[in-house]
Amino acid sequence: LDMLGPLDEFGCIAVDSAPHTVLPLDAVADKAAKRSKVLGIRSEGGGIFVYEALSAASEMILKAKAATKHIILFADAADAEEPG
Repeated sequence: LDMLGPLDEFGCIAVDSAPHTVLPLDAVADKAAKRSKVLGIRSEGGGIFVYEALSAASEMILKAKAATKHIILFADAADAEEPG
């Protein structure tokens, strides 16, 4: 997030058995507030449904205006379920 510029876009989804939008895809502004929301993500249990995470991320990223797009997935492999 700190390396992104004002023309970049950023969104964040947390997932257990369902995706939860922490930050909708938006221009990178007010990095401190965005960082605070991301760092405030807490584990709610229920496993990590990888397919659900990637499905939600792909829907979000389809709306991006940037030519280059990235999805970064963090998961504890021991808890990852439904890899799809």
